[in-house]
Amino acid sequence: MHQRLGTSPGDETYDKLASYADLGVGEVIVVPPAGRAVVLFLLRGGRHVLVQADPEGRVRSAALGTPFATVADPRLAIGWEGGSAEI
Repeated sequence: MHQRLGTSPGDETYDKLASYADLGVGEVIVVPPAGRAVVLFLLRGGRHVLVQADPEGRVRSAALGTPFATVADPRLAIGWEGGSAEI
């Protein structure tokens, strides 16, 4: 059972992690609407494990080469080579 961070009633996001693991999906990024706290899971040993954010609250997607973080309001901060955005 995975921790259900900021899910809404009927939200099946975390229930689908096992299916994604069975398909070999290497990363799953979840941004729950409540609080918009970025949650990143990596496939390890056939199951997805939660990645701890760094001291600045960022998680980095190896597949995308991009850091994600939640910033004030709350907004989602996304970075890439040569730029960034907050949405």
